Amino acid sequence: MPNKQKLQEELIELRSRVAEAEETLRAIRQGEVDALVVSGPEGEQIFTLKGADHSYRILVETINEGAATLGADGKIFYANRRLAEMLKTPLEKLIASDISHYVESGDRSLFEALFSKGKQGASQGELRLQTATGGSIPVYLSLSSMQLDSLADMVCLAVTDLTEQKRQEEILAEGRLSRAILDQAEHVIVVCDARGIITRASRAAHELYDGNPLLQRFEEAFPITIITTEMDSGLPVAEVFSLAPLQRGEIFRGEEATFKCRSGKVFHVLFDAGPLYGDNGGLQGYIVSLTDITARRHQELERQRLLADQQALTEELKATNEELKTQTEELAVQKEELEQLTDHLQSQQKLLEMANEELESFSYSVSHDLKAPIRAIQGFSRMLLKEHTDRLDAEGRRLLQVVVDNTRLMERLTDDLLQLSRLGRQPVRKTVANLASITSQVFEKLRASDPKRKFQLKIGALPPCLCDNSLLYQVMENLLSNAIKFTKSRKTAIIEVAGSTGGNENVYYVKDNGAGFDETYANKLFRPFQRLHRQEDYEGTGVGLAIVKSIVQKHGGRVWAESKVNKGATFYFAIPKNGT
Repeated sequence: MPNKQKLQEELIELRSRVAEAEETLRAIRQGEVDALVVSGPEGEQIFTLKGADHSYRILVETINEGAATLGADGKIFYANRRLAEMLKTPLEKLIASDISHYVESGDRSLFEALFSKGKQGASQGELRLQTATGGSIPVYLSLSSMQLDSLADMVCLAVTDLTEQKRQEEILAEGRLSRAILDQAEHVIVVCDARGIITRASRAAHELYDGNPLLQRFEEAFPITIITTEMDSGLPVAEVFSLAPLQRGEIFRGEEATFKCRSGKVFHVLFDAGPLYGDNGGLQGYIVSLTDITARRHQELERQRLLADQQALTEELKATNEELKTQTEELAVQKEELEQLTDHLQSQQKLLEMANEELESFSYSVSHDLKAPIRAIQGFSRMLLKEHTDRLDAEGRRLLQVVVDNTRLMERLTDDLLQLSRLGRQPVRKTVANLASITSQVFEKLRASDPKRKFQLKIGALPPCLCDNSLLYQVMENLLSNAIKFTKSRKTAIIEVAGSTGGNENVYYVKDNGAGFDETYANKLFRPFQRLHRQEDYEGTGVGLAIVKSIVQKHGGRVWAESKVNKGATFYFAIPKNGT
């Protein structure tokens, strides 16, 4: 049976290794070993055991406290037999393990703080260790820094078992209850020892401190200012809180205070504090609780402000009511007159709306009905010129061309008349318009129709305009088209567009260096079909400026013109700044 023989050989080898380990441990305890090699993640490390330390190692092995030497990462380099007995763990398994594995999870943050402080000097504290069998023992830890050969940040650990001490058992039982309360409490609860060092803190206390407040002095971790009222003056007085009154047995209940956290934010809190005494009547420490009332405080201040405002408004309303009472009779009379005037205006408005609708309907019908016969005349005339021109003499061809030209003019006239009639029904959709951009677009479009002419466009300051962009485009198209048409006799046409803000309206103008007109007849310019120049000199229908006037008036604005014969003309239009 080869398997049985192999198992027997492995058993013999294991027994040999155990015996060798026990002999090594015995030699270490007796001081018979000068150095040992420990294998770890960083490879093998050699630690010397000086012969002069022989008596100290015997002493450590015989004391009733657990003892260990820890590395900077918490690994155990050396432990005495008593510590192994406390943790119910074989000594050879304890060596090279991490000491934090034996600390209960609830006390690991406290141990990390003790260990960190111990590496820098010395620290002490109480917590619970977990045994290999799953048990838990209360202990008192004492940690201090030490040097071992060339290795820095070594820590010497002394562990005192508190299990057999009845007083400590009661304190630890209460500690377990307090930990459960602190873990579930929503308020800030802090427990300090008799020196004012924080030993327990609720979850809310950790959040408020923004870190681990354990082992910090309470006055430094939680600077609190108590607000009291002076008896004589009744004014609030601020006093910095310290634990000294608690040492004399004083108790604070529901005191209003302020707390400034590390980030600089200030909280309003209700403050409770009192001493903790042991069974023998001795001072064991202090307990402090903070309830955040910042939101409640702000609400109270807001309520007081609203109450004061309400009282002021009440007085003001009383005075206003008296004034309104005296005005009621006058308003009653004015109301009756206003109702009569309103009825009259409404009737006039209805008549005006009916007249406008009839006029728009008539204009639309006329212009729409004329388009078909005009196109027929124009089409047949062109056919005669194209297909039967050889049958006509020169005078006949000239007269037929006059018919074509006039029908073209008539077609344009009906188109303008349709456009003018549609303006009355077109809704105004107001947005902020960039008049400079619209001017540039219109000018480039019009200039392209006569590329041989020389133009000079000057665009000055143009304040933003709240209007219908499409309608404003038609205004600029008609005004710029007018300027281009009446400057055709100039070598270089100079056109200037600018504006300014005055009062409650924006005023814009289009100026040219063209033929101009006699201002005596300026009032006729904005009427449909009114012309101040001969058709032979300047073509057009006489509807363009009427369209400009109609659009500007739909925006609540006004139009006018200034000019002198042969010295150019300036056309103005003004639109309210707020669009109404």
